[in-house]
Amino acid sequence: MPYINSDHLLSEIEELKKSPWFNRGNGSGNPVEEDEYYVRKDAVECVVDICIKAEPAADVAPVVHAHWVLVDDYGKPFIDPTYECSICKQLTTTPRSEKFCHNCGAKMDEEAEEDENREDKQ
Repeated sequence: MPYINSDHLLSEIEELKKSPWFNRGNGSGNPVEEDEYYVRKDAVECVVDICIKAEPAADVAPVVHAHWVLVDDYGKPFIDPTYECSICKQLTTTPRSEKFCHNCGAKMDEEAEEDENREDKQ
């Protein structure tokens, strides 16, 4: 779900209220045009009050992308190799089952630099 900057949106709505489209009919003396103005005004105020101002702020943070870096494979098949997070250097022995770093929260979806380097050397 995308998140919006409600302050920016409210600022844009305030600019809209200054536009000729929004104010068409206001004080014109034409009852139909004035009714249309009040319908627009009420509709915009309703959207602002019910849909924007009433919505609680979301607690969001930017997504940090990282990858697991092989630190040591010990050269022995019965010992799990050690990997570290490319962002915070937290160590783990189970990188394939961890989609996020449990220390810094980075999403492990980057291509590992070591894999790219190995392909270049082959």
